[in-house]
Amino acid sequence: MKKNFLLAVVAVGFVACNSALDALATDSSITLKDNNTEVTFSFQDKFGMKNWYVDGVSQLYRQQFYYRIGSTDYERPIDSLNLWNITQTSDNSLSLVYGKRGLKIEVSYLLSGGVEGSGYSTISEQIKISNLSRRSIDFHFFQFVDFDLAGEYLGDELLLIQNEDGLFTGAYQRKGNSYFGEELLSPGANRAQADEVYPTWPLFDSLVDSQPTTLNNSAGPISGDPAWAFQWDQCIDAKGSFEISIVKTVYPIPVPEPSVFAIVSLVGVVVAARKRIKS
Repeated sequence: MKKNFLLAVVAVGFVACNSALDALATDSSITLKDNNTEVTFSFQDKFGMKNWYVDGVSQLYRQQFYYRIGSTDYERPIDSLNLWNITQTSDNSLSLVYGKRGLKIEVSYLLSGGVEGSGYSTISEQIKISNLSRRSIDFHFFQFVDFDLAGEYLGDELLLIQNEDGLFTGAYQRKGNSYFGEELLSPGANRAQADEVYPTWPLFDSLVDSQPTTLNNSAGPISGDPAWAFQWDQCIDAKGSFEISIVKTVYPIPVPEPSVFAIVSLVGVVVAARKRIKS
């Protein structure tokens, strides 16, 4: 299956482009499926990725990407840009291209489900930010993630990970002794923030208000209804680009542990369990 909608309105092919726009007007989301998993991407309501179901259990409330140019403007969701292209080459892959004059952001997703009943699933994301202008830009890219493991918003514990250079390279979240969610990224983010989103949404609100945001580098661990954000600060040369790779995984916890404070030591155990599940 292949869906390819080009949103450039030109004189030649005007009717075909209108048909693509009509299709997007009636269907502003796409759901990917693979084995035991499905996930929905909404690209016109500023909600981003949502409803990641693994063996019928919801694991993700939302993910969205935001961007800012310069230090004084405020952040905007990437789907506030023009949607230039949607490409779906299979049931489990999707590519979105957003842009405006001088800027293009491409996001590609690949969903990899596990065997039925395994509770295992992975989503890989590739992001490419291209400066189409003739001058360098001070670019800031943000990711906001709110896992609700096992379909429940309370009872999760979260810890963000930094490497020896001070860059943030991952997030680990667990739901008691039932589910574990992780995210690994490359290159590492310059800044990050872990925060609770219930009963208020201070972290999310900071990304959708009218002020520039600098994440405060609080890494946790925190418990309750946590969420996190990563921030990449990059000077992108004229006609240059910057790429980010992100991999999210959810899976059952194989060995009960007493506390999220043992989360780092648990990682090795969980990695081994993931290899068994995949095989």
